[in-house]
Amino acid sequence: MIAASCVITDQHEESIQHLLIGCVFARQFWFPLIQQVGLSALAPQPSDTSLDEWWSRAERVVTGDVKKGLNSIIILGSWIIWRHRNECVSNGAAPNTRAALALAMEEVEWWSLTGAKGLTLLTARERG
Repeated sequence: MIAASCVITDQHEESIQHLLIGCVFARQFWFPLIQQVGLSALAPQPSDTSLDEWWSRAERVVTGDVKKGLNSIIILGSWIIWRHRNECVSNGAAPNTRAALALAMEEVEWWSLTGAKGLTLLTARERG
């Protein structure tokens, strides 16, 4: 059985770890997203190959509502990457980090409006 290539870059075998953290697209997505909420120091590094390990390491650096916000942004970001991948597969969309980031920031606003207190705190810190 032949392994499927990454739908976004067509360069590596597609796996959930590759898609969410190892793919060039994911790296170009995560840094500006994490930067938008003032946590750029916690963005995945080129050496990171496991979402779980990166997430655990980033979580150890923050506490309280900032930790809740970080967890929300990682869940939200992973969901956006997955949705974007599916849009590429199902509808033939071209990979577009700007579009994915715009959608992520729109979702951040929606999540904040619906009570994601940690996200609200992070976005308020960046605006103020």
